Amino acid sequence: MLLFEGSFGTLLHTGDCRLTIECLNQLPRQFISGSGRALDCVYLDCTFGNVTMVMPSIEEAIEQVKRCIWNHSSEARVYLACDMLGQETLLEAVANSFGQKIFINKDGLSRYLADLEVVASDFLTSDSESTRFEICEGFPKLYKRAMDAIKQAKNDGSAQPLFIRPSAQWYSYEQRLEGDGSGVISGPPSFSRFGGSRRRSVTSSSTQAVRDGYGVWHVCYSMHSSRGELERALKLLNPKEVISTTPRAGVCDFLTHLRDPLPSSMPEGAFILKAVDYPVSEDRELKRATTDHCSIPSKVINNNAVESPKRSTPLFGSAQFPTLRFAAKTCPGIRGPKGSL
Repeated sequence: MLLFEGSFGTLLHTGDCRLTIECLNQLPRQFISGSGRALDCVYLDCTFGNVTMVMPSIEEAIEQVKRCIWNHSSEARVYLACDMLGQETLLEAVANSFGQKIFINKDGLSRYLADLEVVASDFLTSDSESTRFEICEGFPKLYKRAMDAIKQAKNDGSAQPLFIRPSAQWYSYEQRLEGDGSGVISGPPSFSRFGGSRRRSVTSSSTQAVRDGYGVWHVCYSMHSSRGELERALKLLNPKEVISTTPRAGVCDFLTHLRDPLPSSMPEGAFILKAVDYPVSEDRELKRATTDHCSIPSKVINNNAVESPKRSTPLFGSAQFPTLRFAAKTCPGIRGPKGSL
């Protein structure tokens, strides 16, 4: 997290994180005492801001992964779809619990390997024969690889490999697109593209590992906060204003001026995040938000917009998002002529 203090006020940027009590306790006490409004604005990671389910803690999710491994053959090769930073805690726990290092293919995952070697290199190995644990790529190649490997093991009469995907995205939507790895599959899979034309409701328990139709075991390992965790965190932080840093995350109003940067009423291609600069008492809809956590349509402006850099990789797999434009002139903490940084 980043904390800024100056003539513009006191701003907290949560970055890409899960706002647990342990995380908040790293802040200076005056910002979590609940006495007064020490923070003028919080830029909040709302990736799962619309998720009301209770997510297990990181420690609980790690135990689910270990139980899943213990419940399968000790001869099975274990593939962990952990190809993002933030999952090294889980990898280290698995290595320590089972007394084996984890193999990572330096050719297939070279970029992730370079990052992982900086933060946690002790439990990695380049010798695939010395361990039964391997880091593998997640979406979009995981599901086809799992099906092919399981089919081959059946044909050979060998122990079926175990594929585990520690991620909260599979659990986070009550309605998922039926397609590659997006839920419990009832029909034949297709690998031509992500998603499909039909929607259906999927409910899965987050308290234990769940196997999908591709043979992949899912564990709700979340690196982002659910709505409930965000609300608890904001009660402690008590900021004057909250701004979502996450596009199209089902953002809601958390008792403050939280705005969805991608309101459904706006046309595709030009989205603006506007900081609200009027008190709650002057707006009837905002008054209602103090007692009812409801979404409120954003007010939109089009002048002095600063375009963000284009992403080479979308935020959520193949879910495409338009380039965001932020109205710098109206965002607290940004100074300079015409909203320059």
